[in-house]
Amino acid sequence: MEIRGYLQTSLNEWPGKISAVVWVAGCNFRCPYCQNKDLVLNPEKLPKIPAEEIFEDLKKRKNWLDAACLTGGEPTLQKDLSRFLSRCQQMGLLTMVDTNGTRSEVLRELFEKKLLDRISLDIKGSFDR
Repeated sequence: MEIRGYLQTSLNEWPGKISAVVWVAGCNFRCPYCQNKDLVLNPEKLPKIPAEEIFEDLKKRKNWLDAACLTGGEPTLQKDLSRFLSRCQQMGLLTMVDTNGTRSEVLRELFEKKLLDRISLDIKGSFDR
């Protein structure tokens, strides 16, 4: 996983749940209004966070967390997304991915493996049409 951001605690990602939020680099879109454009266009400017560092922190705080939420960029571009979500679930955390939904084959695989408890879909488009 190319992790470029981590928030230990969020009350915003999943209503009623306390979540840790992981931001990954890369996206298959180039939206001019992107709130995370450095993750997409300049990920090398952001510190790279090893996945093991995230898991060590999650392990310490798992009694106070309900979920791990992955966002970006576009998480479905990450080759080891399944493994990351599986490890979160093994720790007793619910899992969520915030996605643009364009990689339906990856989402299907995650659902078939029961690796997602929630999905947040960002629909992109023009209001002019």
